[in-house]
Amino acid sequence: MRLGPPRFHLGTQGWNYPAWVGPFYPRAARSVDFLSLYSRIFETVEVDSTFYAVPSAAAIEHWTRRVPETFRFALKFPRAATHDDGLAGDLSVLTLETFLERVEPLGSRLGPILIQLPAEFGPRRRSKLDAFLDRLPNSRRWAVEFRDPAWLETSALESLAARRIALTLTDSPFVPLERMLDLAAAFGDGAMKGADFAYVRWLGTRERENGKSRNGRRSGESIEHGGLPPRGGPIAKLMPRAQARRSLENRA
Repeated sequence: MRLGPPRFHLGTQGWNYPAWVGPFYPRAARSVDFLSLYSRIFETVEVDSTFYAVPSAAAIEHWTRRVPETFRFALKFPRAATHDDGLAGDLSVLTLETFLERVEPLGSRLGPILIQLPAEFGPRRRSKLDAFLDRLPNSRRWAVEFRDPAWLETSALESLAARRIALTLTDSPFVPLERMLDLAAAFGDGAMKGADFAYVRWLGTRERENGKSRNGRRSGESIEHGGLPPRGGPIAKLMPRAQARRSLENRA
């Protein structure tokens, strides 16, 4: 029986970490080779740098040449729109247009685009959010991360699902983990009905950064930022539904 495409794409946030040389990258690895080496192990990566600025054309060309066609870049949408402009004005529209034009050369390598909203962006700004979401082309996959937990008790979840936009499931300090686990378990039903993919972020405690723990001691045995997810985390909650969907696809 031939299986369909993989249901899970697993990766990290970023690849350009010198502390990974030795524990993860070969000891002789050069920084220019980090991405191609990374893509031999993982099939996706979340790019944090695009949150701070629209990537240059040169960067897009470099990324494209360094990974296979099956690789997927999950890009953070620039903060110029979400944080500086609050999705409210011309800057947000211009940022969206510029960003989409710039990342177009990634082609099939472009994965989900993450719109990360600041904690102060609450449900009272619902009209701003809806107006911006209406501008998003459905030819791309989008995910929205709320950092005000009040959003999770509104009809915004149904609104995202109706647009085929994923709610980002996180273990961040901004939203109660148990609420996120409940939403992960409900994927495909209720408020999550209509969503055709999930975007899961394991942020952890960030006790390890750039290869060091907060007390300054090297964490040479580890390449993660904040540790592995607990058993029963978001992926575990989603697994039974993904397997059920795959089973149905294989029968078709």
